[in-house]
Amino acid sequence: MTLKILVAPSGFKESLDAAEVADCIEKGILLALPDAKIMKAPLVDGGEGFTKALVAATGGTLHQVTVTGPIGRPVDACYGFLGAIDGQTPRGKIPSEVAKRAKRYHLPVIALVGTVGENARTNLECGIDSYTSILSGSCTLAEAIKNTAEMLVDTAEQVMRTIIVGQKLQLLENQIKPSHQKLRKDGTGGKNGDDTKRQ
Repeated sequence: MTLKILVAPSGFKESLDAAEVADCIEKGILLALPDAKIMKAPLVDGGEGFTKALVAATGGTLHQVTVTGPIGRPVDACYGFLGAIDGQTPRGKIPSEVAKRAKRYHLPVIALVGTVGENARTNLECGIDSYTSILSGSCTLAEAIKNTAEMLVDTAEQVMRTIIVGQKLQLLENQIKPSHQKLRKDGTGGKNGDDTKRQ
């Protein structure tokens, strides 16, 4: 069975935009699970890359223009024509909104984050099942910004490898249960682990 995974990140400020983050996470997932079907939906909350992400998500077009800037000089800008948009525009922070929507379909949500701050556990109440930092040790902000793409790929790969282990354990449990049930029906496998047949 091919695992289908939705990658719906926002950007890492001053480092990678949402589309680049999605590409890094996809690369990490495919290192661990090459046959996974990845659907990427880069998201933004009105900050950097908002127009670009909306245009990409809706199949629209992006147009470059030169406009007059705030101090009267020409500056490059862009505008987008959206392909389609519906009434489920996110309200609030992206991870919790993605989680709320995923929970409607009983889908698990894992958040890969730069850092884990105070009271981060409250995200578990919003439908995020697990979160993990992409930082594997201490580093400066400059080092973190410089290495964000590599850290995202590594973290996504390790998270997927953990999921694969969980799937294997589930398969093993499913194989063991029927044999235990059969033993009990046959009158073997007593309460205290006694596998002798009862007379």
